[in-house]
Formats: sequence, C-alpha cells, structure tokens
Amino acid sequence: MSRIEVRAQILSCTSCGLSERCKTPVPFDGPTPAALAVVGEAPGKLEDDAGRPCVSPSGELLKESLAATGIDPGLVVYLNAVSCFPTDADGKGRAPNN
Repeated sequence: MSRIEVRAQILSCTSCGLSERCKTPVPFDGPTPAALAVVGEAPGKLEDDAGRPCVSPSGELLKESLAATGIDPGLVVYLNAVSCFPTDADGKGRAPNN
C-alpha cells in the first residue's frame, strides 16, 4: 500500500466510536520511510484542530529535544496509536478505550 493510500484510509476511517467525536482522524506526518518513528498514544485537541500530530506544546518540546540530541526532527515520522482525538460525551479528552 502506498503512502497516499494509507493516509486516505486513515482519513476515511470509521472503524470505532472515536471517529464520531473527533474533527478528523489525524494521519502520520513526516517522511516515509523514516529512520525513526515517534508513536504517541492519541492526538490531543490541538492535533485534532490542525489535523497533524505533535503540534501541541508537548509535541514542539519533543521536536526541540530531538534537535538538541542531534536528531533532525524533519527526518522523523510522527504518528499515534489511534488516529482520532478521544473525548467523552462532554467533549473532554480521555484515554482511548475503543
């Protein structure tokens, strides 16, 4: 499967209940293939808004930390174990459990 096909599959995914409350599934970001992959648990609200992983302050800190250790953050692929921002019925973030 090509990169484009994988992204399209992620963006159109409705396999679980998480897709019902997020703005859009958040696909991976970065080069593929990549020498290093950073895998997070799930996108947060800022990632859900942007449609990209690791754009929150913690994601920016991660990229700064990678750079400080000599790893070019632009050569890393960023993704999450689940692609949708998990929220409860009130729209508050929660741990992904489905």
